[in-house]
Amino acid sequence: MGRRCRWTWREFVREALTQADERVLDKPPFVQVAPWLEEPPAVLYQTYKQDHAPAREMCERHIGRLRRIYVDDEQCVADVVALGGAWLKEKYESYQRGSHRCDMWRYIRLRQNGGNYLDIKMALARPWAETLQAILAAGDQTAEGRSAAPLSLATTPYLVMSIGANKRHIYQGNIWHASKSHPLLTHAVQKVLTTSQASLRSRYLLFCEQLWEALAQSLQQGIQPGWNFSERWGPIYLFEEVLQKGYTGPKGQLWTDSCHVSMPVDGHFMHLAGGREVYAATRAWHWQHGFKEVVLAVADAKQAFANAATEAGQEAAAAEAASTAEPMDTAEATAAEDQALEEQLEEDLTEEGLTEILGIARTTYYEALTEAEVRTFVGLGLCLSKRRPEGWLSCRYCKTTRRRTYCFQGADQVREHFVNHAAGGLGRRTEATPAVGVEAAAVADEVAGVWAGAPPAWARGDAAARLTAARAALPRPTAAELLTTAFLQDGGRIREL
Repeated sequence: MGRRCRWTWREFVREALTQADERVLDKPPFVQVAPWLEEPPAVLYQTYKQDHAPAREMCERHIGRLRRIYVDDEQCVADVVALGGAWLKEKYESYQRGSHRCDMWRYIRLRQNGGNYLDIKMALARPWAETLQAILAAGDQTAEGRSAAPLSLATTPYLVMSIGANKRHIYQGNIWHASKSHPLLTHAVQKVLTTSQASLRSRYLLFCEQLWEALAQSLQQGIQPGWNFSERWGPIYLFEEVLQKGYTGPKGQLWTDSCHVSMPVDGHFMHLAGGREVYAATRAWHWQHGFKEVVLAVADAKQAFANAATEAGQEAAAAEAASTAEPMDTAEATAAEDQALEEQLEEDLTEEGLTEILGIARTTYYEALTEAEVRTFVGLGLCLSKRRPEGWLSCRYCKTTRRRTYCFQGADQVREHFVNHAAGGLGRRTEATPAVGVEAAAVADEVAGVWAGAPPAWARGDAAARLTAARAALPRPTAAELLTTAFLQDGGRIREL
């Protein structure tokens, strides 16, 4: 212990960029690397645009002897520049998402200095010292643990992280007991330096998946919750992320830690292996890619929920009154519905409407969508769900087979649905709907050439049907071709993004 690490930063970067197949870089088994690794410093890093008081207070309750170090965005950039100069800063800023830049910073900071890292949105359930004592005791009871460290695993270098909820990635929002130059962190930094923004655009969790792949390749029995003893990476303990219902929505219950402090959470918890004991809440304090933005979004959602309840009562009264009145002409009803859809589309295409939809698109379930995709899909019908106002996306034109509005369960469902729209597919629409985007303009042009005044709804439907028939004769474009150039209808003109 305490000996000089094997690589300087300059040597490491040179090898990382030239040895992409890892034939040389940190290939020795962990038993040869362990004597070089130092005891991690007693610090806990947290980073965000600005410090968050509930997170700071949580650390005061639960991190004990560890010294919390908060690092803002400017200091992250300064750390990157101090270590690698303009070249490393350019790489850091090439990542469009702040979360990916944070991944790069934490890997480098822990690899160069050692220590502990905890996402500022995570809330510990009890003092970290108690959790650490429990997992070390569990490791010492295994044959592998006694073989790795006859006295206790506490005397040998180890890492503590988590298995993500989808069981296919390592959640690195918590990295505990990281020794300076630990081989797994060295591997993580190497992957960051050789990963492009283009790769991250299609795989938001790529850095997490890279850690999973590296660990899985070194474990014959596969990755499991609890202790994993890798010949290459050493002892690694993994918590397991589990989703528990009842914490979201307007009636969601609060979660309480061991100090009897209650807080809102999203229902994702990190569990110790082999039981229901909770170590931490993954996202607390209304976190949805930011605190301030989501507090406002939650307030808006609550107001929308209240408005929806009022509107439901008004609609029930109107329906009762309508049952005794003469039925509305079918053409007039269709025209009224079309007008409502057009008005809603115009509202969504305003900067304020787009900002609200983009805010929901940055939450956990939709975060893989890019801003360009969201803007394109808004023109095709993407909107906020009225059935579930607390942060769900829906389609303005389509309904399920039960005539209920969609509530998309993730980014993949959104993409599949609106790529199908762009290609002319009707999905599961319950009735013909007016075309949107470029085709809507074509329909409007055709109708304007026939009708002097406001055209009836059936005329627009007839024009749209002819365009659909003409389009059916053309080869179906690929999703990539459809999304290469996106269009929005804005103020009566077509604007290319």
